[in-house]
Amino acid sequence: MSYALLIGFVSAVGVFIVRSLISGDGSFGPIAMGVSMAVVYYAFNPNNKN
Repeated sequence: MSYALLIGFVSAVGVFIVRSLISGDGSFGPIAMGVSMAVVYYAFNPNNKN
């Protein structure tokens, strides 16, 4: 779970930085990307050793 939250946070920050450099408006994109990445990483768990 902590790995999924870390990936979600890092992707949200990355999208926010890129969006601010391109002078985009709104914060829905970074938040949506962060939540989506956290859910995907939690659901599929790429670090699962089983």
